[in-house]
Amino acid sequence: MFKSKSPTRRTLWLIVIAGVVYSVAQRPERLTGLLSYIWSALRCVTAGLFLAFVLNLMLVPIESAVGKLFKKAKPGLKRGIGLAVTYLIALAMIALTAYSIIPSLRNAADTAISRLPEAFQMLPGVVTDILTKLGATADKIASINETLNNAATLVVEYISGSVTQIAGFAFNFTTGLVGGLLDVVLTIAISVYALAGKERVSRFVSELLTAYMPEKPRGFVFDLRTLVYEKFSEFFKGQVLEAIILGVMCFIGMLVFGFPNPAAISVVVGLCAIVPVIGPWVGSVSGILLTMVYNPSMALWFALYILVIQQVEDNVFYPRIVGKQMKVSGLLVLCAVVIGGEIHGMLGIILAVPLSAVVYELISQRVKRRLSAPKEEIEK
Repeated sequence: MFKSKSPTRRTLWLIVIAGVVYSVAQRPERLTGLLSYIWSALRCVTAGLFLAFVLNLMLVPIESAVGKLFKKAKPGLKRGIGLAVTYLIALAMIALTAYSIIPSLRNAADTAISRLPEAFQMLPGVVTDILTKLGATADKIASINETLNNAATLVVEYISGSVTQIAGFAFNFTTGLVGGLLDVVLTIAISVYALAGKERVSRFVSELLTAYMPEKPRGFVFDLRTLVYEKFSEFFKGQVLEAIILGVMCFIGMLVFGFPNPAAISVVVGLCAIVPVIGPWVGSVSGILLTMVYNPSMALWFALYILVIQQVEDNVFYPRIVGKQMKVSGLLVLCAVVIGGEIHGMLGIILAVPLSAVVYELISQRVKRRLSAPKEEIEK
């Protein structure tokens, strides 16, 4: 752009850019409003492309199996069969969740809402018995009980007030349902078209870069595209597989030891495990609270059990499933999770880990090339 031989054109570009920078500096809300509008306009497109990326991880092995079964079939027919099987599997997974797991979660939530006030009201008496056995003074016990009674009153009032808010939430959910369904349909349609013509899209992008970008930066962009795809694929496959293993381990153990409501609690633990670092702990705490609501006497045993299977998963399965592929240190993962959460909440946490792996790999490659280069070339 700035390499143009025309001084007039170069000057006009500089004036335009300076005007934009000055306008943003004077009114930063204009930029945020514009970005918000662009994000709103591209929301379905972004969601559709992301869904296509995730489903492509399933489509590749399915299409390979279809190719082995129907060797003489045309590529278009193989792609069509692969797409149909992929979306049917995804739909079956959603239906299984909706009809078998969500009712259990709903029952668990209903039980928790109904029993939590009683549990919190009983808490001061339990604490009093424990402190008495430990030899605490009467003044100390009274002070602690007063604090617990105040906290229990606040919790009961909050839960009671939350019930009245459910009607308003249901109304807002119903009014936005039509728009939400339309977004879902558009997202699925975009993902189907993206997967159906993924080679054509990739070829068009490659030709576009070849036509308008110099050779050296073009090679870097191609390498970056390959690296991003590899790291994101490895991360999502690893995290989902890890979450499934943790959820299954939790479910089997809960059945063996007779913990209450194993299906709902295991699903919560497994779904939370998809979020790196903090997800397993959030799932464990949620499972402990749900167990305490159903059977307080078993909550401690469940806490010990979930701690054991988390240690097994962290030290046996996670290094083999995710750790080796990502090739990043735990400190970098933790920093990425913290920064990603501050930038964009839960989505930022999930995307921060593969992005940090990409950045780490690029820096590592750069350092290795620089260390292996001749000294004269480095000094230049």
